[in-house]
Amino acid sequence: MQRVRETALKLARSIQPQPDLLVIELGALLHDILDKKYVSPSEAADPLSFFTPFFESVRNHVDLSQNGRDELVVKIIENVSWTTEKKLRAEGKWTEWHDTCAELHCVQDADRLDAIGAIGDMTDIRRIS
Repeated sequence: MQRVRETALKLARSIQPQPDLLVIELGALLHDILDKKYVSPSEAADPLSFFTPFFESVRNHVDLSQNGRDELVVKIIENVSWTTEKKLRAEGKWTEWHDTCAELHCVQDADRLDAIGAIGDMTDIRRIS
């Protein structure tokens, strides 16, 4: 989780215009929480409701409802996995948002690099992007 977070933020800082770093950080930190290894299918069925208590608990520090940031974090979490991407593409449900959301791309790329073990010394992230 920490490797994905660090890589996602490095990716985000390397592109312009810079995407929302808070959304990326939360998306990276929370992206595996709804995995069937950790929660029941009923808990995972409504991700926004699942994460709302957490979002409420941090509202004194940051306003996640501003510009729908909380909903964007959840949408990223729901769309990070390669399996989800393949399924959406096969069903014709892949949208322009999936193609253009820089925050999603940063978290997806970081998660996939981590999954294949490609993360080592990421001091010059541009070499792999």
